[in-house]
Amino acid sequence: MKVLAIGGSGGMGRAAVRAAMSFDFVSEIIVAGIDSELAERFVAELNSKSLNRGNTEALKKPVRALYLDVTDNNSLRQAIRDVDVVLNSAGPFFRFGVPILTAAIEEGKHYCDICDDWQPTVEMLKLSARAKQNNVTAVIGLGASPGISNLLCVKAATALDEVDTIVSAWKLSGAVNADDGFSRPANEGQVDAAAVHLIHCLSEDIRVLAAGKMVDKKPLAHSKIDFPRLGELDVWSLGHPEAVTLNRRFPRLKNCYNGMLGIDDIVDNLRQIASAVAAGQMAVEDAAR
Repeated sequence: MKVLAIGGSGGMGRAAVRAAMSFDFVSEIIVAGIDSELAERFVAELNSKSLNRGNTEALKKPVRALYLDVTDNNSLRQAIRDVDVVLNSAGPFFRFGVPILTAAIEEGKHYCDICDDWQPTVEMLKLSARAKQNNVTAVIGLGASPGISNLLCVKAATALDEVDTIVSAWKLSGAVNADDGFSRPANEGQVDAAAVHLIHCLSEDIRVLAAGKMVDKKPLAHSKIDFPRLGELDVWSLGHPEAVTLNRRFPRLKNCYNGMLGIDDIVDNLRQIASAVAAGQMAVEDAAR
């Protein structure tokens, strides 16, 4: 199976590519993205490690880099046309999620991503019928959050007799990739896609399930959760796909939202930055930087 890893040299993409290399059914991986120099360095390291370890299995899986601007639809479609599966790690997903999935479906190729924005999640779910029509299996939001977080919520909820509220949450300080030697220094002008995603989540209305209805609310709403053994935890809401997907699994839910922990000392700063972006006084990229 030939895999096109879009955004495969980014922080999350590199982890996805390394994981893909361990699967027997993967025969080739193409690391595609706009930063060709970074992709070439990453691919060189992967191939070097395989050679040094004498890993014959890994050697059967050629890895190569490909320059790809996903905003060029013709180039995107051509790159997808030559593979079996699209593995999309190119964020922010509020910009790139829908067009890349659409291209994969139209080319009849299977698809997987780590989409972490609620707006494209809603739009991408609407493409289900088209995907089935083209015999495409597409899995969205298969990362840590959403992804693992959804599975944890389902595991907890199904262990109970009745569930009316599900809150998925994570600690902001834990949402940082370990340095593997490929991350660009911030002073080089590069803007981390995860930071852009965060600012986007905080500067626009978010969709949550409240009192049994999907409603749009302002982010950074505060709540307290009395968690067993940990005591009271301060949770601050932000837009995320869990809030618009878990109710599909549990249709009798009354409340569902996603939140952050551990931001008590910086929540006022986040509000100020988000307000400036919402008012058009600051670009999302500048706020993220």
